[in-house]
Amino acid sequence: MKCAIILAAGRPHYGKEPSIFFKQNKYFSNLDILKDMLKNYTKKITLVTGYNDLAIKKKKLNIKLIKNSKWDNTKSLYSLLSVDLSKNKEILIIYSDIIFNKEILEKLILSKQEITIVISKEKINFKKNKEYLNLKKNTIIDIGSNLSKQNTKAEFVGLVKLRGKSLNFLTKLKKEKNRLKNLKISDLMKILIKKKYSYKLLDVQNNWIEIKNNLENVRKHIISTKANTLAFAKKYLKKSIVLPQYTFSINEWKKNKKNILQDIKKFSPEIIIRSSSKEEDNFYTSAAGKFISINNVKTKTNFTSKINKVIKSFDKKDLNNQILIQPSAKRIICNGVVFTSNLGNQFPAYKINIDYKKGNTESVTSGKSKNDKTFFISKFNLNLNKIKNLHLRKIIEACTEIEEVFLYKHLDIEFGINKNNEVLIFQIRPIVKNSQLENNEKNYLLNYKKCLNRWDKDINLIKYKKYLNPLLGVMPDWNPAEIIGFKPKILASSIYEELITKNIWAKQRSEFGYKKIKDPNLLYNILGTFYVNVNKSLNSFLPNNTSNNTEKKFLKFYNKELSKNKFLHDKIEFELIPTCYTSNFAAWKKRLIKQKFSFNEILNLEKGLKKINYNTFNILENSIIKIDTLNKNFHKIVLSKTNENKKIQILINECKKNGTLPFAHLARTAFISMILLKDAIKTNLISKKAFDQLMLSINTINKEMLKDANNVRLNKIGKKYFFKKYYHLRPGTYDITSNNYSDNKNEILKDIIKGPKKIKNSQPILWNKEKKKFFDFLITKKIFLNKNHNEIENLLIKSIEFRELSKFYFTKYVNKILELSLKLGKKNLLPRDQLAHLHIKDIINLSIKKNKDLNSQKLQRKIEKNINLYEINKNFELPALICSKDDILNFEIIRGQPNYICRNKILGKLKFVKKFDKFQNNLKGSIVLIESADPGFDWIFNKNISGLITKFGGANSHMAIRASELNITAAIGVGELRFNQIKNSSIVKIDPLNKMIGTIK
Repeated sequence: MKCAIILAAGRPHYGKEPSIFFKQNKYFSNLDILKDMLKNYTKKITLVTGYNDLAIKKKKLNIKLIKNSKWDNTKSLYSLLSVDLSKNKEILIIYSDIIFNKEILEKLILSKQEITIVISKEKINFKKNKEYLNLKKNTIIDIGSNLSKQNTKAEFVGLVKLRGKSLNFLTKLKKEKNRLKNLKISDLMKILIKKKYSYKLLDVQNNWIEIKNNLENVRKHIISTKANTLAFAKKYLKKSIVLPQYTFSINEWKKNKKNILQDIKKFSPEIIIRSSSKEEDNFYTSAAGKFISINNVKTKTNFTSKINKVIKSFDKKDLNNQILIQPSAKRIICNGVVFTSNLGNQFPAYKINIDYKKGNTESVTSGKSKNDKTFFISKFNLNLNKIKNLHLRKIIEACTEIEEVFLYKHLDIEFGINKNNEVLIFQIRPIVKNSQLENNEKNYLLNYKKCLNRWDKDINLIKYKKYLNPLLGVMPDWNPAEIIGFKPKILASSIYEELITKNIWAKQRSEFGYKKIKDPNLLYNILGTFYVNVNKSLNSFLPNNTSNNTEKKFLKFYNKELSKNKFLHDKIEFELIPTCYTSNFAAWKKRLIKQKFSFNEILNLEKGLKKINYNTFNILENSIIKIDTLNKNFHKIVLSKTNENKKIQILINECKKNGTLPFAHLARTAFISMILLKDAIKTNLISKKAFDQLMLSINTINKEMLKDANNVRLNKIGKKYFFKKYYHLRPGTYDITSNNYSDNKNEILKDIIKGPKKIKNSQPILWNKEKKKFFDFLITKKIFLNKNHNEIENLLIKSIEFRELSKFYFTKYVNKILELSLKLGKKNLLPRDQLAHLHIKDIINLSIKKNKDLNSQKLQRKIEKNINLYEINKNFELPALICSKDDILNFEIIRGQPNYICRNKILGKLKFVKKFDKFQNNLKGSIVLIESADPGFDWIFNKNISGLITKFGGANSHMAIRASELNITAAIGVGELRFNQIKNSSIVKIDPLNKMIGTIK
């Protein structure tokens, strides 16, 4: 008879409950694990108790209990000798305070030696009175609890098997148990070895742990190789399914190939052969996708070579590496990956990437999916009833259980869902090197609550019109995500608001012939992200001849369309609402008729849009005059003797009057020009090639800078002139922490001078042939009234040129505002990193109050508060478009639909660029990846790059225009999800004609 004896009499290392009841999680204790592991070995389990014996008896464990009444004054050998051993042929002795893998037990059971001792030679943390071994090769020199540190070569785990004569001798020792009361099991081993009984040592390395109050050790024990982790999960998961598995090591394959093949044939007719290496799926390295898996392998045919192929994919030829065999998953309707916390910062949320590709289990993980969707589900106040998608609910329920079973919240889980809506788990691994959140989770919950309460309070402000649903976006209209970033600091956002989005944007619309907006503050801050009130934006694009009733009808229609088609959030003027009259108006007309708009409503819209077209000519000329005034006034203001505080205010006022307002007019005029040209392509009035030639012939300030750089190289102009002209530009126009082009001894400008040797000038030959037909159409259809061909062409070209020039001029003011802010900061001992967290009004008020010390203390408190809020808010992930309060917590990440520039198909090495680096001269021929379509990154065009990809940016963004004019293939605004996928690649292909981006790792 076989018997397992669990020694659990001693006091636990921590807590009040005996170690045998250590809760590995809410589902099972250490005893539950042992009983499950031992069920195929023996049904006879004896638990030796002592400490807190009464509590143990109450549990009704259905195993034999023996009490060591002298537990407090005796050691483990005395507890063992308290058990009747006479009828057993072999026994397993197990310490109750250890956790180990089933594989160890299986090896122990198979041993035929009289004594088999489980030891560990790895990571020995020596402590006095613990049980150790002194070894020479694999022979025991000494064993027990009184070894010195220098003689310790291995640790006694607390797991032994005795059989045959050694067990008979142990039975005889029972009579002497009082004499042996201070001895431990390792001391018993010493006695038995001296009696010359045969023994074997099993080294478990670090595949075991001693129970202490350390869940980190527990989870690292139960999450091991892919096969072991899935085997463990299969036993305890109720809300998801782990398919059966057959596992063997490389060593077993080499020794027993024939039997393994026979077993697999019996196991399943169709299998997936998977790697289960020690190098993957652990807490230190995921090696995701590094090793081969082969699916849908028929076991009727010879599949030996396929197993060998998986084995060959392992880097290190560790014979203990495993091969995992599972049945091929059938009737799969979707597959995907879920992170149980945010990949970058451990933010408590589920990020679920799912692809509805039938029969496929790896379209998401392989990166080949074209129609996958990604969802962000915050764990704060998570209410599954609010999640309408059944599959998302099922996945979250499954993940919650897995997190509880594995005692870990940061997991990478691969899954599939079958036709029965059952969740199948293919892989569970920890997220590797997941940097921790810098704040307590309570802070995030508190900010969520404040945000949601504020939403309720501001709901009418958010809606703008009571009859509309909420619509907030980071990319529509003045797209703050592109200009100031997704999580800007206070100074950047306050300058942007003051110069543009507080009222200038609305004033410009009204002056242009659009509706006047009563409450013109365009942006709304949600957890540190600035959103455009899209309802206001849509309202501002209606012509001013629109009646109140028609306005209501239009706004409800546009609101509903965008809510249903969120992917249009950065293409509102191209796809959702007509903002000027073009050759393609007939298409808009058909669409509006379908939506039951009347003939008169459509006619009035047509009249209003035509009037807006007519206004462009006068507005263009007036705006050019104003920006010229702006440029002339700059030095007068800068050289004036007023103090920095007042000078900043004067610069702001002048910039709004003659800078951002005319810039907004010029930007609107340029947009009208661009949409006229693009719609002309759609209606076959001009060709795409003619359009490209026109764009290449336009002389923008960016081209002028490249020509000037070339002239510096040719000694036609001096460096000082060049530096003085372009010094004020900076990547991150409004960001005080970003260096301008002159900082650090003009390093960015010096690098631009080293750029391309020759500037190509394109002659618009095809454009000159085709433009007459286009202009005749514009005049005939009264798209432009009383204008000749030259006047129309002048509008198209000058609007684009002066749009860029006006921005060049007004950013001088922004730069000077930031430079003066730095001066004020220096006087008040405030570095730029702190100034970035002050509102522009706070900076203007610096050093004005009489009590400077008190003022300084208040300011420091404000800065600290703002920094703390920023550090918390930067971790919140938010959607690109918000249509309801629930979207703040749970949303689908809109799949990026890039705006492709030029027609050339290119293939090149990818270079991810965060900021200017003077040593970054290796961009030649590369496809450059940047976060936003920020024109402060102009310097990359001097590196002979072959292409450009940006996360943010629309079809009419600055970088889109500049890429077009320089004939550089680009994908602008690919979106967050695609951007992150591309960033992990090394080679990228951009195919604008087929609207495709291909990646090579």
